Amino acid sequence: MLERIAQSICKQASKIINYSVIITNQEGIIIGSSQEGRCGSFHEASLESVKYGRQLYHDKKAAARLSGTQQGVTMPIVINNEVVGTVGITGTPDEVSKYGNLIKVFAEMLVRTELIKDSAILKNKDRLELLRELINFDGSSVSEENFLSHCAMLGYDMSIPRAAIYLDYRNLEVPDARKLKQVSPVLSFDYHVMIKQHFCGEENIRISVGEERYVVFAALKEAADSYVERLREKFVKLEGQMRDCGFSLTAGIGRKAVSLEELKRSYEDAKLSWEVALERCPSSCLYIGDFNLEKLICRIPQTVLDNFANEQLGSLRSQRDCSELMKLARVWCESNFNQTLASRRLNIHKNTLCYRLSRFEKVTGIDLHDFNNAVAVYIALRSKTF
Repeated sequence: MLERIAQSICKQASKIINYSVIITNQEGIIIGSSQEGRCGSFHEASLESVKYGRQLYHDKKAAARLSGTQQGVTMPIVINNEVVGTVGITGTPDEVSKYGNLIKVFAEMLVRTELIKDSAILKNKDRLELLRELINFDGSSVSEENFLSHCAMLGYDMSIPRAAIYLDYRNLEVPDARKLKQVSPVLSFDYHVMIKQHFCGEENIRISVGEERYVVFAALKEAADSYVERLREKFVKLEGQMRDCGFSLTAGIGRKAVSLEELKRSYEDAKLSWEVALERCPSSCLYIGDFNLEKLICRIPQTVLDNFANEQLGSLRSQRDCSELMKLARVWCESNFNQTLASRRLNIHKNTLCYRLSRFEKVTGIDLHDFNNAVAVYIALRSKTF
């Protein structure tokens, strides 16, 4: 692990003190250097520092007697009471000794940070495996007893009611966000911490499913009719924090689950809710109970849905205003066929709305004022062909 970050430590430390810095492993081999050409060579002075765990000074005369050594100071890197390597600063001992403790602490801090990140990655791999088992759980091919044992090994009591929330964060395309993209590796780790802070508690199962997505199986203690509001409140606070840093957040919430089958459905519902939120109103949080029609549409085989869409809306393809008319139909349905609300969402006058509704009927032969026709069109618009 030290080899992975040694070069980065040397470059950063050298910039801080304006002296050359090296890192060696326990065998005295240089694995990081701010000077070109030193990596891979032997640094004899570090062997004594590793052996006795102490800081050593070597002037030009002393350095000349040690293989691969330049004048300066060599210090042990100690992690969990074990010397894992050394850090050295090149220069006259009188000049560089004042930086010794600073660079030693700096190097050890970065190593510990990397260990914490590695530990978090390993834990998340275990959680990802748990999620994979849950997604594929059907009660027959996968043993419920084995699954519960896996959960217990990770410290989770699966008798506690939970609900899934699927979270996705993305860069905002605004000027203030440009500078943030330059330090995205740091921010990415910070947002893992942010989500952990908002969904703290040992029984909340937090799983990173990609650079920008999280699934949280939130433990529920309140009544069934209040947990959605609590999760939405958490979303609002988290979304506000991320927006201040140049990111937007979109989420979906599944239903309360007690059994493993219900927890699997809660995850599926949360992901579907997120997909609908991303399409309808990014930077929002939708609950699966808010749109049962979309849930039913998702159960329709894609080929059946595509054929139905072509039957209903095929005549729109040749029209120049095809996308405009499709948006009209979708917003009209989502506005509960209310002219005032639909015209406001489309940012057009009511007269323009009426004209476009007539235009839609002229092209397709479908009157969107008829409830059955409107529902059929709305279903057709969910096809990937439109």
